[in-house]
Amino acid sequence: MKQVLQLTNSLSIHFQKKNANYSSVGILTNATLLELESLRNDDSYKLFWTKTEQFATKEDIRLPDIPRKRKIPSRFGGGEATTINNISSYFKVSIYFPVLDIIINDIKTKFEENNITILNALQCCLSNKNCSDENILEVCNTYDIIIDDFKAELKLFSKMCLSSDIPENFENRLNFFLSKDLIGSFENMYKIFKIYLSIPMSSASSERSFSSLRRLKTFTRNTIGQERLSNIAILNIENMYPMNFDKIIDQFSAESTQRGRRLQLI
Repeated sequence: MKQVLQLTNSLSIHFQKKNANYSSVGILTNATLLELESLRNDDSYKLFWTKTEQFATKEDIRLPDIPRKRKIPSRFGGGEATTINNISSYFKVSIYFPVLDIIINDIKTKFEENNITILNALQCCLSNKNCSDENILEVCNTYDIIIDDFKAELKLFSKMCLSSDIPENFENRLNFFLSKDLIGSFENMYKIFKIYLSIPMSSASSERSFSSLRRLKTFTRNTIGQERLSNIAILNIENMYPMNFDKIIDQFSAESTQRGRRLQLI
C-alpha cells in the first residue's frame, strides 16, 4: 500500500488545487493509471515478494501461513474452494492483484464521472486535437456562440500556433494566447478559455466549506441568520485574499444611518 499510495498521492493533491483544469487532470490521471497497471504483472509481483522476504529476514519476522482452506458444503458439490499451495501465490491472487484492480477501477470510475461531452468538446477545440465539426457545434450551442465566427478564430489561431511551432496541447496554446495578448482579437476563444479554466475538477472547495461551518456556527452564534452565516463562511474560506479594512469600516459607517444605527464608528 505504501507503493500504491505514493503513486496516487500526486493525483490526490492535484485534484484539490484550485487552478486544476480538465486537461492537466486528465494527463496526470492517465499517467497514474499506466503506472499502476504496470505493477499488475508477475514480474512486478516477484520483485515485490523478494523485497518482502528480504525485509522479513532482516527484521526476523516469520512469514504468515496460508489460511485454513475453506471447504464447499456437500449440498453445493463439496470439495475445496482453493487449490493454492504456497503463501506467495496466495497473496498474489488474494491481495496484490485485487487491491490494484480495485484502485485502478475506482480511479477510472471517478474520472469518467466528469467525462461529459461538453468537457471533451472544449478540450478538443482548445488543444486542436481531433477537433471535429461536432465538437465545435457542441461548444457553440452550449455557450451561445456564432459558429462561423468561432471557426474562423480557431483556424487563425491554429495557423499562428503552427507558424510559431507551438505543440498541440492545451497548456502551450494557452500560454501562447496570453503571451501574444490575443484577448481582444479572439473574443470567442477568450470566452471559451475562461469557461474551461473555471470548471471545478473536484468537490474540495465544497468540502472545505463544510469543514469551516462547524467552527463558525458555535453555541455563542446560535441565533445567527443564514445570510450572515454565508458571508462569514465566504470570508473564512477565501481568507487568502487581502481585504481593505479601512474601506469596509467606511462603508459600514456610511450605511449606519440608512439602517437606523445609533452607534457610529470612529
